[in-house]
Amino acid sequence: MMFDIILTLVYALILGWVIYRAPLFKVEGIKPYSFVSIFTIKVMAGVMLYLIYTYYYTDRSEADIYRFYDDSEALYQLIFTNLREFLANFFGFASDFNSGGKYAHLMNNWMLPYDNPMYNDNRIVIRVHALLRLLSFGSFNVHTVFFSFFSFTGLFLMARVFYHLIDDWKYELFFGVQLIPSVLFWSSGCLKEPILFLGLGVFVYAFFFLNKSPKLWHWLCLILSV
Repeated sequence: MMFDIILTLVYALILGWVIYRAPLFKVEGIKPYSFVSIFTIKVMAGVMLYLIYTYYYTDRSEADIYRFYDDSEALYQLIFTNLREFLANFFGFASDFNSGGKYAHLMNNWMLPYDNPMYNDNRIVIRVHALLRLLSFGSFNVHTVFFSFFSFTGLFLMARVFYHLIDDWKYELFFGVQLIPSVLFWSSGCLKEPILFLGLGVFVYAFFFLNKSPKLWHWLCLILSV
């Protein structure tokens, strides 16, 4: 328990330092510690979500924050037992976790229980969790910190685009986008929303600057976000 707390704090401090120092998060007229404060609030909201789904809604198999995290263990273990199969399944070239696959019994959420013409984003979240396990050493709230960072970055990039389009209330803009209560709560935990906001934020940011001052890395970000 103490190790989990310490590791979570260490990663929160590292990512807070990145927000404070990285040029991407510099905005004229706004102090960097303001953004670190927003990120801190998001991490606290993510931990609150964890506490609710751990001690109030206690059925782990029905909790979205745990379902994809627990399933990712099977994919993660392939890194050490069969790296080729890990890469094949991670990038979608193999179907070992699909119904009838040799690892299908190790996951409950890789396959949707109903037909859906859209891409199955369960797998994206499971894949992200599998990669984060390399850093978290099994500490769940390390994942919470990273998911909070994902959504913070995506929402920040959207706010930066808005920043170029309005003349007033620029300071309030960055707080308002991040701290809408429902957005704050549901985008700060280990759910699909943080990855969605990250992709959406990168897409909006890249698309805006492609029309303003196009560069190669804007094209790369646009493709990656899609």
